[in-house]
Amino acid sequence: MTITESRQTDLSRMLDAVAAIAPTISAGVESAEANRRLDDEVFRAIVDAGLTAMPCPKLLGGLEMHALDLIKVWEAIARLDPAAAWNLLMTSTMASTASAFLTQEGVNAVFSAGPTTMAGSFHPPPALATRTEGGWRLDGQSGFFSGAHHASWVLVAAIEVVNGEPVVNADTGQPNAFGAIVPRGDVTLVDTWHTMGMRGTGSVDIKLKGVFVPTHLTFQVAPLTNPSPAFTGPLPRMFPLILVLGESSVSVGIAAESVARLQRLADEKTASFTATALRDRELIQYLAGKAKSRVDAARAYLHQMCAAAYDEASEGHLTMDTKADLLLAVTYSTELCAEAVRFVHEAAGATGVRNEAGLERLFRDAHTLTQHANHSSSRYATVGKLLFGHDNDWLALSF
Repeated sequence: MTITESRQTDLSRMLDAVAAIAPTISAGVESAEANRRLDDEVFRAIVDAGLTAMPCPKLLGGLEMHALDLIKVWEAIARLDPAAAWNLLMTSTMASTASAFLTQEGVNAVFSAGPTTMAGSFHPPPALATRTEGGWRLDGQSGFFSGAHHASWVLVAAIEVVNGEPVVNADTGQPNAFGAIVPRGDVTLVDTWHTMGMRGTGSVDIKLKGVFVPTHLTFQVAPLTNPSPAFTGPLPRMFPLILVLGESSVSVGIAAESVARLQRLADEKTASFTATALRDRELIQYLAGKAKSRVDAARAYLHQMCAAAYDEASEGHLTMDTKADLLLAVTYSTELCAEAVRFVHEAAGATGVRNEAGLERLFRDAHTLTQHANHSSSRYATVGKLLFGHDNDWLALSF
C-alpha cells in the first residue's frame, strides 16, 4: 500500500467512525449545553471509536494522520456538535504535539498507556513555580482548559519565582517561562465556564496548590529541537498552530451545517404573511448563495494553508512567514464563517431564534469563536506588525 493509499484508508475509516457514533454525539448536544461540558457518553464514544488516536505518533500507538485529514474529520464532527469537535481536537492534539518538547522520560510517562488526552492553555496568569528537589512546586489559577473534565493530563504555563517574585531570564529580559504537564487528578477544576456559545466545551479554570511537577514533565517555550524518535514527524513542528487550524475547522463545520439546515428549512417553510415558500424567494436564494460562498472560501483557504504548512514542516521548522500566513488564514476563515451564519440567520427569520431549530445555537457558537484570542481581530494586527518589521507579539508564533 502506498503512502497515499494508506492516508486515504485512515481518513475514510475515521469518517466512517464519526458516522457510526453520530447519533450518540447528536444526542449529547442538549446535555453538553445544559451542563456546560461534554457528555460522558459522548466522550467514551469518541475514545472507543479511535478518534483520539488520530494525531498521536505511530510509535506511540496512534495513526499520526496528515494535518489536512485531521481538520476534515474535525469539521465532520463539528457539524454534529461543535463542542465535541473542539474537545477532541484540543485534548488529543495537545497531548500528541506538546509532549514532543519533553525528554524521553517525560514522553514515557505521558504515553505509558498509549494515545492519551491533555487539556492545555497558555492563558494568563501563569502558575507560579518554585524550584524544589527534582522539579517544581506550582501554585495558581488559569483559564480556558477545554476538555479538562475528561483529560488525563493538564498542560499549564508557569513562571519561575523566588520569594514570590519572578526570576528574569538574563538572555531575554523576560520572566523564566515554561510549560508544565501534570496529571489531571493533581489539579482542581473551577467552574467558570458561563458563556454565550460553545458552552459544551467545559473550558473551565484549573487551580494548582503546591502541585509537584518533576523536571522531565516541563519544557521551555522555544522551537522544537531534538525530539524523541516518536515526534520526528511534521505535526509537532506545527505546534501550537495545528490546534489553531483545528479551531477554525470547527467554525467551518458550524457554517456548513447552518447552510445545510437552511436548505432543509427552505423546503418546508412559507414565510409569514406570504404564500411563497422560502426556497422560491429571491432574497432567500441570494442570502443562501452568499452564505455558501463564505463557507467554501473559508474551507479552501484553511485547507490550502494547512497543506502548505504541513509540507514545510515535513522538511523542518515553519518560517515566520508561514506562521503569519496561517494566522491570517484561521482569522479570516473564522470571520467568513460567522458572516455565513449571519446570512443564514437573516434568511431563516423567526425560526432562527427558536431553540428547536438549532440555528440559534450555531449562531452563538460561530460568533463566540470570533472572540477567541487565536483568531480575533487582534491577530490581523499581529501579522501587520510583522509585515512592517516589528517584533512578534503572539505566543503561538514563538514555537
